[in-house]
Amino acid sequence: ISVLNAGWGGATAAAWNEGTQSFAAQQMIKTLNPDLVILNLGINDGTPTDPLLSKAQFKAQVQTLINAARNGGADVMLVAPNDGSPVDFGARYGVLGVGLQELAVEQSLKFLNLRTVLGTWAVANAAGHMRDAVHPNAAGYSQIATAVADVIMPGGA
Repeated sequence: ISVLNAGWGGATAAAWNEGTQSFAAQQMIKTLNPDLVILNLGINDGTPTDPLLSKAQFKAQVQTLINAARNGGADVMLVAPNDGSPVDFGARYGVLGVGLQELAVEQSLKFLNLRTVLGTWAVANAAGHMRDAVHPNAAGYSQIATAVADVIMPGGA
């Protein structure tokens, strides 16, 4: 199994679709022809320092990536972002998470909501799973990896 993390600091769904960037996820999907694409988007699309996309705009950006993956024959899993702090992160992430869940239901895609894996930011931080106001640390990512494995390989199959 080969795993490639195509994300980078500050990346948004729109940046993943940027056609002129050779490292953009959409380009990498086309080039690498993966069997499974896990789209974990929303953290940078929902921070107060970035303009908030509407749910429809965000869904359109993600749909472009889903199409690229499916056109290459890949299965797709959508992952909604974990909660962040301060409080306004949670509401913004919730809107984007709902958009991802809607896409998953509409297209029968596997789905994982990190807000249910880690809980609120306060709970995740108290459990020692957060690196900062937005990103999990190694312990948090370990929890996420287990949850992803449970979704893509139910029962450890």
